[in-house]
Amino acid sequence: MSRIFDHIAPVYSVFDRFIPRPDVETSTSNSEKILDVGGGTGTILQRISDERPDTQVYLLDRSRPMLKHSDRSLHRVQGDASRIPFSDSSFDTILCIDALHHFVDKHRALKELVRVTEPGGSVVIIDLEPKSPLTKIICMVERLLGEPSYFLAPGSLVRFFSEHGWTSEIDGSDFHQFILTAKKSDSG
Repeated sequence: MSRIFDHIAPVYSVFDRFIPRPDVETSTSNSEKILDVGGGTGTILQRISDERPDTQVYLLDRSRPMLKHSDRSLHRVQGDASRIPFSDSSFDTILCIDALHHFVDKHRALKELVRVTEPGGSVVIIDLEPKSPLTKIICMVERLLGEPSYFLAPGSLVRFFSEHGWTSEIDGSDFHQFILTAKKSDSG
C-alpha cells in the first residue's frame, strides 16, 4: 500500500487550500455531527468548524502524518474507510471528498458509509469524473506513485445507494468532477 500521503502530509494543507472545491458547507448547514472519511489534514472540516463551532466534526484518515498535520480542535481518528471505527447510525452527514478513488476496497467503504449514517442523514461524495482526460492522467500518475486509484462513475454510485433504499442526485457535475448527495430514508 502506498505511503505517498504520509510523505506529503507536511505540505498537503498548503496545497489543499488552493484546490477548487464545491461549497460543501451548504450541504452540511443543518448537520450536527459530521464525519469526513479520507479527509487528509481536515481543511474542509476546519472551515465548517470555524463557521459553526457547535457542530461536532470528526476526521477519519488512514495516514497518521496527515492527522498529525490537522488542526488539534478536530476530533481526529486514524482508521480505514472499509472498517470505520464508529457504531451504526453515528453521523447525520458523511463527507468523502476527493478520497473514494484512493480506497482499496471501494464497495466495502461505501457499505461502511451507509452503516454509520443515521436515518434521514446524508452522504456527500465529490470525486473526479472517470471519463475526463484530466482524470485519466491523474489516475495514471497516482498509480505510478503506488496508489490504488480508479474512479467510480457517478451512475454506479447512484445505483449503489438506490440498492440500499437511498435517494441520490448528482449536482454540479461537469466534465472533470461530480457531486453526489445521497440521502438515507428516515426509517433507516
